[in-house]
Amino acid sequence: MMKYTLLLAGLLFWGCVADTPSVEYEETFNWVVETFSKNDAGFQYIIDRKGEEDYLRFTNGIREEIKIAKEEGDCVRIIRKWLAYFRKGHIGFGVNGSNSYPEREWERTPLLKDHLFAEALSEKTYYLRIPSFDYSNKKAIDEFIQKSDYMLQHHPNLIIDIRDGTGGSDLSYGCLEKYLYTNPVRILPLRFRTGELNARTVEQYAGMTGDTTLILLAKRLRESEAPFIDFFDTDRVMVINREEILANPQKIGIIINGQNVSTDEQFLLLAKQSMKVKLFGHTTFGALDVSNVSTVFSKDEKYYLRYCMSISDRIHGFAIDDIGIQPDYFIDAEIPADKWIEYVQATLESF
Repeated sequence: MMKYTLLLAGLLFWGCVADTPSVEYEETFNWVVETFSKNDAGFQYIIDRKGEEDYLRFTNGIREEIKIAKEEGDCVRIIRKWLAYFRKGHIGFGVNGSNSYPEREWERTPLLKDHLFAEALSEKTYYLRIPSFDYSNKKAIDEFIQKSDYMLQHHPNLIIDIRDGTGGSDLSYGCLEKYLYTNPVRILPLRFRTGELNARTVEQYAGMTGDTTLILLAKRLRESEAPFIDFFDTDRVMVINREEILANPQKIGIIINGQNVSTDEQFLLLAKQSMKVKLFGHTTFGALDVSNVSTVFSKDEKYYLRYCMSISDRIHGFAIDDIGIQPDYFIDAEIPADKWIEYVQATLESF
């Protein structure tokens, strides 16, 4: 009888241990669903587009998959599958501090030189390579463009190569805007989802950038009873006007590919409004409409979740997410990547 009792106790013990991972994964999934649905700016947009019934059916199916997950990798894969229902970019889930489960398609070693670079290709054309608009590069980009100003304004053609970009901060490309400008630039309202969690993230950005407008935004996010507030505190389109149109460059070719994402795409949307600019290459990744990523951690800090705090009004008529921005000049496979610059130069210099 004693042996039977001990055996039964042992079976119960191992049964509890075996159940522990699935219970943890279910709890983690519940945390993800609750946090994402209450804070992500693009959540309701997808629910409205796909329908509540479709969402519940899909989520219940994912919940059944989570119940039988045996390993951590399965949990990560299944939860990422749920997140992919909403969009393919500006979203993420994984184990905190782990690189075991690659997340983004564009996370790879760039094929091009990975530093700021410029040179005169000819008397007519100047080449500028910007590998990343990450905020940490802002100061370097500002200084580099300032040093290159004479050459930029003394060549009729400019090539800006941003292939294999990383996204980053809109502040990082501000120094380029004067070279692109030909006419007023229109920016549709950007709306932030309100709430304490998003307010805290915006405050962190304010501390990092020193931008006092973000402190005011955080206050509004915390105090507003509406689900969304406009970043500019107005429902109107913002119009950017400049007094000066530079004589040079006269024609600008921006080289892009499928790795360009987020801030890269915002830069392209602004650039495309210039009469000087044409895009060359391949369609971009497509992750811009729902933006301003926030990263939060589970209660035990084992898992992280990435979601977005803002959504552009542009999404209703000119969506970029999961679509991308198409080039004006598509570069086909017969032109290898190391010949793209020559192709763009020849095109700009031919007219």
